[in-house]
Amino acid sequence: MSAPAHFACAHPDALLDALADALRAPGDPWAAPVLVVPHAGVGRWLSMALAERLGVFAGIDVQPVDAWLAARLARDGRGPGDGWRAPHLIWRILAALPDRLGGSEFEALRGLLGPGRRVDARRWAFAARVAARFEALDAHDPEQARAWLAGDGVGWQPALWRAVAAAGAPPGAARVAGLDRPTPAPVHLWCPPRVSALLAEALPRLAVAGPLTAWRLDPRHGGAPAAPWAAWSAPHAAVAEALTAALGPASTLAATSPAGGALGAAQAALRGQVLAPEPRPSLQIHACAGALRQVEVLRDGLLALLAADPTLEPHHIGLYAPDPDRLAPFLEPLLSAPEEAQTRLPLNVADRPMRADNPVAAAAAEVLALAGSRLSAPEVLGLLQRPVVQARFGIEEADLSVVEGWVVEAGVRWGIDAEHRAGHGQPPAHAHTWRFGLDRLLLGCALPDDAGNLWGGVLPFDGVEGRSTALLGRLVDFCETLFRHVRALAGPLDAQTWRRRLLEAVADLCEHTADNDDAHRALRGALQDLESAAAQAAGPMEREALAALLRDRLDARVPGRRHLSKGMTLSALAPGRVLPARVVVLLDLGADRWPSARLRLDDAPLMGPGPAPEPSGQMDRAALVEAVALARDALWVLYDGVDPRDGSPRPAAPEIDLLAQACGPTAAPVIHPLHPFNPAVRAAAATYDPLEVAAARALLAPTVPSVAFDARPLPDAEPGDLSLGDLARALSDPLAVFLQRLQVHRPDPMAPPPDREPLLLDGLARWAVGEDLFERRLALQAQPVAAQAVQAAGRLPHGVVGQVVLGEVGDEVAALALAVEEAQAAARPAFPPMDLDLTLDGVRLAGRVDGLCGPGRLRHQSGKVRAKHLAELWVEHLALSLHGEFGGMSLLVGRKEDRLGRPAWHSFRPVAEPAPLLTAVLDAWRQAARTPVPLLADPTLAWVRATAGGRRATDRTRANVERQWGWGLDRQPLAARLYGSSCPLLTDPELQTLAHGLWGPLLHHLTVTPK
Repeated sequence: MSAPAHFACAHPDALLDALADALRAPGDPWAAPVLVVPHAGVGRWLSMALAERLGVFAGIDVQPVDAWLAARLARDGRGPGDGWRAPHLIWRILAALPDRLGGSEFEALRGLLGPGRRVDARRWAFAARVAARFEALDAHDPEQARAWLAGDGVGWQPALWRAVAAAGAPPGAARVAGLDRPTPAPVHLWCPPRVSALLAEALPRLAVAGPLTAWRLDPRHGGAPAAPWAAWSAPHAAVAEALTAALGPASTLAATSPAGGALGAAQAALRGQVLAPEPRPSLQIHACAGALRQVEVLRDGLLALLAADPTLEPHHIGLYAPDPDRLAPFLEPLLSAPEEAQTRLPLNVADRPMRADNPVAAAAAEVLALAGSRLSAPEVLGLLQRPVVQARFGIEEADLSVVEGWVVEAGVRWGIDAEHRAGHGQPPAHAHTWRFGLDRLLLGCALPDDAGNLWGGVLPFDGVEGRSTALLGRLVDFCETLFRHVRALAGPLDAQTWRRRLLEAVADLCEHTADNDDAHRALRGALQDLESAAAQAAGPMEREALAALLRDRLDARVPGRRHLSKGMTLSALAPGRVLPARVVVLLDLGADRWPSARLRLDDAPLMGPGPAPEPSGQMDRAALVEAVALARDALWVLYDGVDPRDGSPRPAAPEIDLLAQACGPTAAPVIHPLHPFNPAVRAAAATYDPLEVAAARALLAPTVPSVAFDARPLPDAEPGDLSLGDLARALSDPLAVFLQRLQVHRPDPMAPPPDREPLLLDGLARWAVGEDLFERRLALQAQPVAAQAVQAAGRLPHGVVGQVVLGEVGDEVAALALAVEEAQAAARPAFPPMDLDLTLDGVRLAGRVDGLCGPGRLRHQSGKVRAKHLAELWVEHLALSLHGEFGGMSLLVGRKEDRLGRPAWHSFRPVAEPAPLLTAVLDAWRQAARTPVPLLADPTLAWVRATAGGRRATDRTRANVERQWGWGLDRQPLAARLYGSSCPLLTDPELQTLAHGLWGPLLHHLTVTPK
């Protein structure tokens, strides 16, 4: 086929048959045919479709249209043809800028970009914007490009254009005239969704140079589409006009008949025809409650289709979405990962950036970002959470929680060391840096656990022992390796040094095995390309500029990457991306997700003249037209049409509403509620999730009256053996007894590691400082030494604020320590701890009791003595009294439970008959193990103290009890669901009697002596 030809058809089958016939025709055996495609995805589809027709697809050179045109433009020998594409233009612009910023045309840019040749983030971002504008100008407005090249135009843009052209290859617009050199290889152009002005100028010359045939997929099929299809297919009309002007009128091939039902009506309307409606659900629109519900509806529908049609296979289904990355986390586990093989739908996510599929490249970008960060604890631990980094240092996933606990407890917040903190504009403080925390961890391994003293100014951390020391060694290895490379990546550096150092960091921080060798090779190739492009810009590059460049490279989507590799393919919805399929599914087409709804800004005021922008949303609607035309059996559209919060309707994209109106009542949207186990849904459609079926049946089953909690008590509990601590919970926390009987665990909320040093201490942090000082004071440690040790623990704010807090807490501790020392002087002699083993009412009570002395027992604490502390001491006091070997006194030195919190002695005098009182506590434990007893310790003690001796409760007492009840519910959220927000002790006489029976003897034997 030597003369230029131009074929068009509404469906690809006829085009593919004609193209296969053209490839079968005999030709020059030394000139391999060239198949030019819009992108690699179309090339892969064409190769598979042609292989079915030809029997084998071989000896044909498949090239993307941009690369093919660039190679043809480069045949004049004056540089690469892709030199005017944005990735290459950026560096040519950066190389040309420094020598021209002194010119009068560039006066507006000198203040923005600054002098010198250093490439920082601002200069690189500016060059990237200019490069994008220059590339668009060369491709879509070649007349303006040639005028600038000839010397026309005023301002910095034409001057920079000419400088870039003079320093390397001229723009493509200046090299179109040389495209008529003879080329024997036949060229088959599968037309792209948009023909640039440069390509339109090049096609007539390329047709003269050698055999050229254009194959155009035109949904209109040469007809006059009805509204709204005529406006939506305007880009296809523009392509037809450009190709007709370049190659002559198209030869229209006969198309297959439209599909049936609403889809067939839409395809006929595209061709300017009218199709009689059929009751066939070929076009379906589904309004769902959120992205997850879209995927659930899609799964059930596709599995039903596959079950009904044995000839339909997953690779016959194409999925498209404006933002595939938003849906991929839902699609992959729900479609391709079920355990049941019959419900598994193989899925391939195409057009994914390198970062999504290359864990080594993602780790490299994170390391480069860390080089300019504060290196906070969450940031460094975030890098360690990457499997490729864990494997390199031999750290297991289960070890991460241990490592995080070490980092937090050792006081690490941010910064490598004092010098690194100073580099971020902060005082050069050593505390709370990584070096500070690692020194504490390492020294804790080397010294005994009970040392507790400073060694060389470092306070050892005693939380690492046994086999965990090996884990600490791996953590230190990781940190030292990271810090070494972070300092090496500070910059600015030339491109070659950047590439070398970043690859060295990746080699030291990421595992390299045969399984991920491709990932390492891809990263090396990307960095090599960056180095080659950046070599044009003489001068060092700032780290921020390289990070932005690498981020753009890793986040860039390669059209056609991983298309049709297995099963269904999820791809971006864009013109030229939609491929023919039996079933085409368009996902996430809500009014706020459809691409045409996004704001598009024109930077013409900054960048100067450029090609006229296309109407907003024109190409997006063209993609919808292609989806309608290329679906053979069915087209599904899903969108967020139901608000998951209240079930109210949400709008679809306006194009979807027009599509439904144009296709008649059979295309009316189907409303799906939020929950897939809704009985109405299950009655209308089958589901392939057995859990949803069971849930729907449960909802349809007869209901029973719901209650907040089943008030029926559990069977009696006989513990057999009971520790004194568990027995004390009958008074201090009866709910814990009940939950332990049910084997219910109350997890503590996990907070992320802090990323900054403490500034203001809350009550718990202030108590920890006081506890440390208090214990050191009782150990006869000098006040200055104790203060230094507390500072070395990393609990205090930096500077004057920390000194003020330390002084205030130190004064409080000194007063309390005097009270303890006075009690210790009276408690002589002291005895070692004793293991109690008693039997009471058939229950064995056991526990270790310490603080034994001549008068009985002595304990102390730095905080306020609350009800739970008194309950624990009371139970142990009763057990000691029942044992009868030591004196009958028990003394707890702590702060009074009042506003001032002054030191006081809390003493229990001897008990004449301890067995009945201890039996009452044991009975309370049995009752708490059968039913949740609503006696929280603090409000119960306040109530009994205020109403002892038959006194009536005052309004002030009731308010105080309610306030303490609220505090208890805050600490135990489950108690609010079981007991309610109001304290039942105020209104339940039985509870009041029980409270007085348990806490009354405690108060009767308690004496509080202020000190």
